[in-house]
Amino acid sequence: MRRATESVWVAGFIGLLCASAAGGQVAASEVPVGPLRRAPCAACAGPVDFSKQERTLFRGEATFTTTLTVEGTAVLRGRAGDLELRKEVWPDGGARLELASGTERVTVVAALGVIDVIVNGRKVRLTPSSAGEDDLLRVSALLAGSRVVRKFRLVAADLQKTAGKTPEEVGMVLTDAFVGLLGGDAGAVDRLGQRFRPRRADLRLAALSTGCYERFEVEVIEAWNDYEACFNEISPWNPMRLGCGARYLLWAESAWFSFLSCSALPIGG
Repeated sequence: MRRATESVWVAGFIGLLCASAAGGQVAASEVPVGPLRRAPCAACAGPVDFSKQERTLFRGEATFTTTLTVEGTAVLRGRAGDLELRKEVWPDGGARLELASGTERVTVVAALGVIDVIVNGRKVRLTPSSAGEDDLLRVSALLAGSRVVRKFRLVAADLQKTAGKTPEEVGMVLTDAFVGLLGGDAGAVDRLGQRFRPRRADLRLAALSTGCYERFEVEVIEAWNDYEACFNEISPWNPMRLGCGARYLLWAESAWFSFLSCSALPIGG
């Protein structure tokens, strides 16, 4: 029974990633619990020139900027010393991350049912339908040897010290969790989940709030419930637990897209 259940989760996750890359919707029958979707943002209806709604956050020597392009892509850019980062997120949670420091470049892309990790031209591809322990070790080893990843995680760790609720801070901690997950940090997703766990039993009722962050938080908590259901149905030694974490993070990125869209408006939020 456990193997059959695991197969259902694997199939659902693969369908989810494929839909993310294509920008399409996932049928309910393909995703067992909670299909990936944008967090509700009623104030975001109608044409808006998001390109003029750039936001900038300063944290010590680090600078983080968010904006939405005219093509409808959410972008997070950061600079701290010689570290530069750029993350692009599409409405369905598909994402591309680029980190650079000196001559070193790291790129992570989640699309088309695969996760590509590229470090200075060396590429490892994870395919959820067939990823095994050796595949995960190759990815984690690639990232572990990266100075730019280490610098990025140090910058992100500084943001973890406070419960910041800006799109820039939230975007960074989501990115850090994804990099940590791929790098073999077994607790990365759980720490992120703890950050957004409900502080009272009726937090779901906060969906009635008009705040952009509150709507984001409710959506991410729902994604967390989905993650726990997925995680608990898979054997502790099964590498496909990576799929549960990646599924949760893609859902959270989709919610972040809506959070930024809502926050970028000149009204509300």
